[in-house]
Order: sequence, then C-alpha cells, then structure tokens
Amino acid sequence: MEKYFENTGEGQDTVKRFEEMISRDENHFFDSSTFEFVIHHYITNNAFEKAERACRLGMRLYPYSVELMLSLIDCLMETGRFEEALDTVALAETYQPGDNELILMKGAVLQNLNEHEASLECFERGMALADDKAQVYHQMGLSFVGLGELEEAISCFKEAVSLNSTFQDALFELGSCLERTGQLEESLDFYQQFIDQDPFAASAWYNLGIVYDKLERYDDALFAYDYALVLDEEFSSAYYNMAGVHLAKEDYLEAIKFYKKAQELDGWEDVNVQISLGRCYFQLKEDDSAIRHFQKALELDSANDLACYGMGEALDRCERWLQALHYFAKAVEINPANQVYWLAKAECEYKLGNIASCVDAFQHAVLLDPTIEGVWLDWSLVYFKADDYAKAMEVLIEGIGNIPEGAELQYRMVVYQIHAGDFREAFKYLENALILDFDLHVVLFDFFKDLDKQKALMRIIDQFKEGDVR
Repeated sequence: MEKYFENTGEGQDTVKRFEEMISRDENHFFDSSTFEFVIHHYITNNAFEKAERACRLGMRLYPYSVELMLSLIDCLMETGRFEEALDTVALAETYQPGDNELILMKGAVLQNLNEHEASLECFERGMALADDKAQVYHQMGLSFVGLGELEEAISCFKEAVSLNSTFQDALFELGSCLERTGQLEESLDFYQQFIDQDPFAASAWYNLGIVYDKLERYDDALFAYDYALVLDEEFSSAYYNMAGVHLAKEDYLEAIKFYKKAQELDGWEDVNVQISLGRCYFQLKEDDSAIRHFQKALELDSANDLACYGMGEALDRCERWLQALHYFAKAVEINPANQVYWLAKAECEYKLGNIASCVDAFQHAVLLDPTIEGVWLDWSLVYFKADDYAKAMEVLIEGIGNIPEGAELQYRMVVYQIHAGDFREAFKYLENALILDFDLHVVLFDFFKDLDKQKALMRIIDQFKEGDVR
C-alpha cells in the first residue's frame, strides 16, 4: 500500500521513516522538500552513501528537480567522483542553465578535475550574484594556485579575508602562497594591518603566529598564538601550534601540556599529536611513555613511518634491539627515500651482529645522499672494529671521492692507515686534513687513548703548524 508523507519538520522522525522505507524496500512517496531534508541530514553527518541513495531515489520521482541534482553533485564530489559530478552538472544545465548556484558548483567540479581556466570562468560568471563572495574568491584563489599564478591567488585570498575575517582556509592559503613566493616578512605587515582593523579576529592572530613560527621567531609566535587563545579559548589548532613551538624550543614539558590541551578540545585521538607526544617523552628520556604514545599513533595509522621510526628509537635506547629493528625495517619499507631510517636500521643491525644486513643498509643510505660525511664514517667503522682495515679504507676512499673537502674523512683515514702500519700514507692524509681544517685534528685522539701516541701525533701536527700549513 502506497503512503505519502509531507515534511512536517519532525527531523529525526522523518529520517527514521525514510530509512524504514528503504530497509523494507517499500514504495512510499515523499515530497521533494522531504528528500532535500533527508539528504541534508545525511550530508551534514558525512553519510554520503546514504545521501546519494536518497538523491537518486528522489530524482526518479522528481526528475526535473535541480535542487536534488545539486545535492547529488555534492555527494559525488565528496566521494571523489568528479567526472560523474560533471555529467550531473550537464544534466542540470539542460533544465536550468542560468542558475547561479549551478554555475559555481560547475566551477568547483572543474577545479577538482584540474581544469582551472574553465573553473575560473565559472567563478567569474557567478561572482556577481553569489551569496558568499568570500567563498568564491577563495575558490578562485585555489584555481590560480593550480595554474601556478601565485600573485593572482594572493590577491583573491586577500579579498576573501577582507570580506570574512574568520575565513580560516583563506587565511591559511594566503600564508602558504606568501611563503612560496618568499613574502613571509611582507605577510607580517598584511596580518598586522588586518589585526589593526579587527583586533578581535582570533584567526588573524593565529595566522600571524604561523608566520612568526616559520620565520623561527618563536617568542613572537607564542605571543600571537596566546592572543588568539585569549580571544577563543577553544582554538585547538592554536594549542597544537603552541605545542610545536615549545617542541622547537626544546621546552618539552610545556609542549606536552599544550598537545594534551589540543587533544582534549578536539575530543579524538590524532596520530600527529601522539607522535609529537612520543617525541617529547623521548627527549625527556621517559622511554616507557614515549613507547606508549608511539604505539597509540601506530594503532591510529599502522603505516606511519614517523611513528615507526620513533618507536624504533625508543626501543633501541631500551636495548630492545630486535623489536627496534622491526620498526626501523617497517619505516624504511614505508618510506625508502629517508636516509635517516636506513642509518638507524644499519646501526641496529650492527648491534644485533647482522653485519651483512648492516652493510646493505649503509649502501642504501649512501645511494640516497653520498655527501654526508657521517654516513661514510659510520660505515667504515663497522670494518675498522672488525680489524678489516683494508675494507674500512676502501669505504673512506669512496667517501672522499664524493666529499673531497671532508676533513674528518681525511683524519679518519689517518687513523686507519696508522693501524694498518702504513705511516707514509697516513702522513699524506694528515697533511690534507690539516690544510682543510686544522682545529679538527682533536678527533684523532678519540682513537689513540695512549698518551705517548697522542704526544707523538702532536709533535707531527706542531711541525705542520710551525710550517704554516693551514
């Protein structure tokens, strides 16, 4: 038996009756405004699959409803199906080609399809009648960013902010463009002028803090974030950024306090917060707490390389090397382009006595960047500690080939040549090293603890000094 329900504004009851109809596969009839209400409810609650189903059912009953088509376009965009969204725009245009909301929606779809010039044409056409001009300027700015025309994008974002001082996305994009165009210092003047006009705009103070943060003017950044929080005590992003500044200043206890406040306000676990808390506790040498937070991060995102690396570091310091290796190996699997991860894996493999795997990790590391002296020094040390001086020197020769100005590589070669008994070659490398960086010669004494040997080396070094070799 067919039923007809008017939208009486009963809210949840209307949605409930609609879902009962769907679950029972019944053929009830709702008016178009009821469909619009139900769809809006689903979209507001991010239930896009249900919203799309309601849209399509409504369009079967009301095939000429542009409102329902607009809602379907919204659902398709939210689920990343932009080609389908553009087809739906074309269908809607056949019924209502001059609809301003439809024109702007088409611009948004084209923007997501990277057709930025076409999207700009839509935004320009729709601007005059747009209810929210700040939003349209923001969209235009994003299209200009897509075209690489950053100065035009900056102008649009500034227009958006001037129309809506609380437009957080526009402020963020403006700051990003100013940074990319090397105008961070200039952006300070813009935000300050904006604040002078509206000193109670928490988002402006917040973005001013971001600029100071990027300029590493940390005290100024903290002042700006703090002022944003005076104006809006529940500004969780400001707490998060304040925590980041304290982390950069190595003030770990304060950082922990602000990360936890941000998390409390957001009301949900955030993987980046957990990683940051883990880093703070690691720096405080509270390894159990660090491990706990890195573990939480991995529960939220098991493929997060930063969390894997952090967990590996904490376990490594606890001498739980087998477990640490598991996480270092996972980090390099997720992000094989990070040299630091390979070096951590190499060190852990060495501690476990896995020399072949250790060498393999060092080889991966130098392929990523052969210009880091420490990589060659650590790799060669693996062979030196095994009394394989020939192999140790072979690694250093390759390193010196990549970094001929690397004084410490030359000093290390002196150490290996002396241990191998080749004093003539050792003196050649010593002369090169002293010319490159005389004061660095003290690194030699880390390998020669015997005072007689140290005195003998100093006599040779003093001869070079007297000869003004530097």
